[in-house]
This record gives sequence, structure tokens and C-alpha cells, in this order.
Amino acid sequence: MSDQFAEAGSAVVAITLRARDQTVNPTRTLFPPPEVVAVPTTGALPGIEPAAESLVGMPEAARSGLEPVTDKTRRAVNLFLRDVGLGPSARPKL
Repeated sequence: MSDQFAEAGSAVVAITLRARDQTVNPTRTLFPPPEVVAVPTTGALPGIEPAAESLVGMPEAARSGLEPVTDKTRRAVNLFLRDVGLGPSARPKL
């Protein structure tokens, strides 16, 4: 009986590893390796104009309404950079 459980467990592991290889490996080529990509520095993008006016000049009520949006946007960008291997706490994905 235990031999059947061991055989079933091995089959599940084999199927899982095969499915992972078939789904994950093709996506590894979507982005170049982190050592090839350089994050642009400030001023390196000539097509982007600076803000017409700072948010500091806005009334407090308007700024407080934008804070959740800016916080979530900053977090989303940081998570994206981390996931593609460009963030500060990037770890290789298995």
C-alpha cells in the first residue's frame, strides 16, 4: 500500500515539475537578464518634460486626495522592478 502512495506522490511531483517547466521557462525570455538592463537615470529621457508645477503648490485637500494614488503607483512600480530583477531586493526566481 505504501508503495502505491510513493508511486502516486512521484507521479504528482513529475507532473507538477513538467507543468512548471512548460509554463515558466518560456516567460524567462520576455525580459533580458538584469545584468544587461540599465535603469535610466534622471534626465536621461529627453522626451519627458518636467512637471509644469509642483504638487507642493496644491491645496492640502487636493494633495491628500492624490496621496493614495501616488503611494499605490510607487508600490506597483517597485514590485514590478523587483519581479523583473531590477529592484533593490531582487532575488532570482526559481
